[in-house]
Parts: sequence; C-alpha cells; structure tokens
Amino acid sequence: MGSTLRRASFRALGILLLLATGACSDEPGRSTPPDTVADTIAAEVSADVSAPDLVADEVTVLATPKESDRLFDDTAPTPHFDLEVQPADWEWLSHNAGLEEYVPATLTYQGQSSTDAAVRYKGAFGSLFSCLDANGELICDKLPLKVSFNEYDKAGRFLGLRKLLFHSCTRDGSCLRERLAYRLFLDAGLRAPRVVHATLSINGSAPSLYALVEYVDKEFLEDHFDEPGGNLYKERWPGILDPQYYVSGLRTNETVADISRVLAFSEALQSATEATFNEAVDPFIDRGAMATYNAVDQLINNWDGIWKLYCSGSLCNNHNYYLYEDPSDDRLVVIPWDLDNTFGQPNADLGRSWSDTSPEACAIEALQIPGLPGDLGILAPQCDPLLRGLMLQNWEAYRAALDALLTGSNTNLESVLERLERYRATIRPLIEADPDAPPLADWDAEVVKLRYILIQQYEEAQTLVDE
Repeated sequence: MGSTLRRASFRALGILLLLATGACSDEPGRSTPPDTVADTIAAEVSADVSAPDLVADEVTVLATPKESDRLFDDTAPTPHFDLEVQPADWEWLSHNAGLEEYVPATLTYQGQSSTDAAVRYKGAFGSLFSCLDANGELICDKLPLKVSFNEYDKAGRFLGLRKLLFHSCTRDGSCLRERLAYRLFLDAGLRAPRVVHATLSINGSAPSLYALVEYVDKEFLEDHFDEPGGNLYKERWPGILDPQYYVSGLRTNETVADISRVLAFSEALQSATEATFNEAVDPFIDRGAMATYNAVDQLINNWDGIWKLYCSGSLCNNHNYYLYEDPSDDRLVVIPWDLDNTFGQPNADLGRSWSDTSPEACAIEALQIPGLPGDLGILAPQCDPLLRGLMLQNWEAYRAALDALLTGSNTNLESVLERLERYRATIRPLIEADPDAPPLADWDAEVVKLRYILIQQYEEAQTLVDE
C-alpha cells in the first residue's frame, strides 16, 4: 500500500503542475444579436487587429452524423448505463484508485453492450488524489470513472467511441458547472467537448448521477473537424523550443511525430515584439477565435485553465486544454478541458490586470500545498508571451468577443439562465434518488448560488464592455 500511495502522490504532483514538462526534454451603441459570437468578432475586428475571416472558420461543425450524437444530444432524456465489474476486481480498484489502472468490465446502454470494456478511476489532484486518505483509501462518496473500449482490443469501439468519461462532480456541488461551461464554448462557435448528464449503475446499484464528457481523441477530431488527421497535443503550450516537450504530448500521429509546425510557431513567438506580435502569430493561430476563447474562459472564471501558470522552480506551464494542428489552414486550435472548476465566484478582473507586465507582476508567487514540494509557484498569465500578446495586442477584439457573448442568441444571460433551469429541472429528481448525492436542500442551495454567480458575472462583463 505504501508504494501505491507514493505512486499516487508523484502522479498527483505531475498532473497538478506539469512540472518538468514546462521546458525540459524529460517530458508559459449595440448591433443586432449575432447567431454566434464568431460572427460578431469577424465583423468587429479590423484588419490590423485580426486577419480576414477570423473565427468564422472556428464554428463547430460536426462532420458526419455519428452514432455518438444521440449520447451527447443536449436536449434528449438523460441516458442510463449499467456497468458490471467482477466483485474482486471492483474491490481491488477501490483499494488502488491512485494507480489509475484498468480492470475488465461490461458496459450496457439501451440494450447494447461492450463486453470487453475496461474501467478505472480518473482525475488529477483535486478530483482523484484529494479523495484518498494517507493509506490510499477512498474518502469520497464517488469518483470520476473512465471506461475504455480499446484497452484490450485497440480496434475496440462502442457507439463509435474509444472511451467514455463519467465525471462525479466531486468539486461541484451543483453538478451543473461543467455542462454549462462547455456549452458556452460550443455556443460561442468554438470546438469543445460535448457534455450531458447520465446515470450509472455499478453491479446493480442504485443509479448515480454523473456528467458524461466527450473524450478528446481521434474520434473527437472526426466529429468536430473537417480534416481530423492533424497533430493533437495534450497540454503543450507554444513557446518552448524543446522538441521532446511536444513529442511527449502527442495524442495522435505519435509514430510520425512531425512537430515542425508547433516548433516554427514557438520560434516565431521567441522573436516577436509587441509591434510584430500579430503578424508573427497569424500564420499559426486564429487570433479572433482566441479572443472568443479568452472571453468565454474569463466569463466562466476558468481559473485552472490556460491562463493559470503553475511553476516548479523557474519552470512554468499551464494545463487543462488540448491543442490541435488543423490541416485545413495549418493553424493551432485550443480545445478546453476539465471545466468543473468554473463559475466558482464572479470574476471582476476579466483580464484588466494583464496590462501590468512589470518585473514585480511577473515574479513567481509561492504556492503552498500541504504534501507537495515547497518550490511550487504561480506565474501571472500576462508573463507568458502568447497569452500576453493575445490579450494586450488584441484587447479590443477581446472586448468585442465579450460583447458578443452578452448579446448572442444562445450566450446571453437570459438564454444561459433558461438552460440552467432546464438542466436543473431534469436532474433534480435524479439527485433526490441518488444515494451518493448531497442532501437535496444542499444541492438546491448550490444551484441558487450558481444562478447568482451567473447574474453577477454577466454584470461584471457588461461593465468592462461599457468602459
């Protein structure tokens, strides 16, 4: 058990901070409401702020209808799954969650079964390892699960998918934040995983509520991009010149490992100045789309995403995202990930503080987390060359993106609150029947709190737009 805990601790540290992956070879007056935020930004941003046709090509288009579409239909009834695991395997898994190793399983959905599936617990420091005691035993009522259909058979698929992710809402008392956050990215015209709620019974147990999250892999690319053959990276931010950093982050094309495009982008960033930033990055990234991405990220207060730079010593990196090299235009697309830590409180700053790039602002702030090394820290986002340029050299595009969110037909406050109410009404009886859910009164209070935060957040965004 001691080795299990040690392995879990080291894995938690690596996932939380991406430590050495930061820079070493072993692994910073209104118009008519638009149809999408992308439409508004493409019209608002002038040629010297964004290249032509920005963002319009970022609108989510599902290439061909897939069998999985019925799973992730945002308006469909809540899907139910049955998971069967041999009792001895389930017992082993419960005592060895930190290893994140698979055991055989069968998953059934609407009469269809995958009999050679595999299941394990998943998560990072907050969602998994914070749920283990000093002996590696579970202390949370339930944990997120990853069900794999290609662990034992590389060609294995279920509903056309390699994996399904059942997120347990460990850090979200409402179990609504993640679904709302991803939906905002999608409704803003960006690529993002689809999320619905689902119930899961394990070995005949009472159904328990989870957030069913679309996995970002080759199948995701096929569903969301016209050309899905490009490189997909997990948590590899442009700006580092070490090839191994990007090779180790590949999730597609691992054998070929042609990382020349992202390296060229990194070299361009290294030599770019404030005056040349936009011209330097335009061949590599859609600045208009990134203005929209940053606007959504700030609106949902995604404090643990691309603008949170964790450091070990002087090595800093962000996390909770994927990066895709889209062959259709050879530019990089950022895909959000792990959005359960959103809408925690209203974000009053909304990027205003990014204008301070002084040495004092860019000093690494010590981060003290019990049980983790003492040289951990946080670097302000404006101290990363790419993040700084995307915000400071494109501030008006960012403000226009916020304005488009506030007025968009699917992203304005009224629409978001209507969606929240629809989700609430759908899952409330499931929460009430879920033996692992919080007391219904506590859950109701969390939903009220989330609604208040949404209203306050939109007011904060309106204030910035009106400045």
